[in-house]
Amino acid sequence: MIMRARPYQRAGFPVGFGAGFQQGFGGGARFGGGGPGYTIDSGSGVPIPATAAEWSAFNAAKSLSSPAPTSLYNLNEGSGNAVDVIAAKNLVPNASPLYDRSFSGWTKHGIEFNGGTTQRLLLSSFGDMAANSVAILLLAAFTGSTPAASSFVLSAGSSDDFSVTAGSAGNQPRWRWREGANILQMASNYLTIVPVFAMHDIAGSRSRLFSPTERLAPTYGATTGSNFGLGALSGVSATYLAMYCAVWFGATGVWAEADIKSLIQAFTFTVTWTPV
Repeated sequence: MIMRARPYQRAGFPVGFGAGFQQGFGGGARFGGGGPGYTIDSGSGVPIPATAAEWSAFNAAKSLSSPAPTSLYNLNEGSGNAVDVIAAKNLVPNASPLYDRSFSGWTKHGIEFNGGTTQRLLLSSFGDMAANSVAILLLAAFTGSTPAASSFVLSAGSSDDFSVTAGSAGNQPRWRWREGANILQMASNYLTIVPVFAMHDIAGSRSRLFSPTERLAPTYGATTGSNFGLGALSGVSATYLAMYCAVWFGATGVWAEADIKSLIQAFTFTVTWTPV
């Protein structure tokens, strides 16, 4: 069971930009009588900082020491590229991802993958994954209870370098780390939207994958290539909906586990694992 912290009060707030956002002070529609300076989804109560400036406001409001992302995907497009609102590293679609998809309990919409071969949103020139650490925050849920075994959620680098997939045994809707032969998967099924945080720390030789209730520390392995994308770089995509994605590339891609825990908590989820 995924435990949630108490969400923000949201009754009577106006709907903001995009597919059902609400925004605090910082642009667009605002809370009547003041706001935190960043977007909050009106259905779930989950913060969705929608710009670099909103991330700065979010970090300040939550007393987080983490930097703003280097790339940010709100995933609220109706078609075409998934736009990076910070660095213009836009992700290009292949094999028809499903746009403007709703999810129970959320006002915001996202982009869904339904098991297509090489179905993805991808930038092949995102950056050198052999020389740069990277951390990824993805708000997502599996939308099918039996995704294809090892079907892809996201990839960074080439082929099986630093990828998150669906579970292997029994085609389980579980987050699974794969980095070449280094494979480890979570124990719970994830059919509701949760934060998934993945990190490949080159300087510290650390591979990590987190949900609110699980912490994975797979064996570290080197990456190559310059790809980053959601869905399947090769093979088939998992059956899942991506609601939001933030990326920290380079020096900002190295995180202490305590800071990862604080970030997930700031998104109103209760964390049950202990940082190491």
